[in-house]
Amino acid sequence: MPVQVDGRPGVVIRAIGRMVQVDFNRFLAGQTVTYDYEIKEKIEDNEGKVRGLLGLYIGKRFLIEINDQKATLE
Repeated sequence: MPVQVDGRPGVVIRAIGRMVQVDFNRFLAGQTVTYDYEIKEKIEDNEGKVRGLLGLYIGKRFLIEINDQKATLE
């Protein structure tokens, strides 16, 4: 049975009397997962690489300036 404990999703895997054991692993944890994907673009320029990494890890857009292999974000 799916539950939420302190805002964390989990699944009750065992109930004994008044106690339950909750699994907080994702439903695919421990399983082999196979994906098919298509590469649509290869980013070659440094600004594009920085923009891609920021989008992946932070999820926001910044003004980017690159000088002498240093990126400045605003």
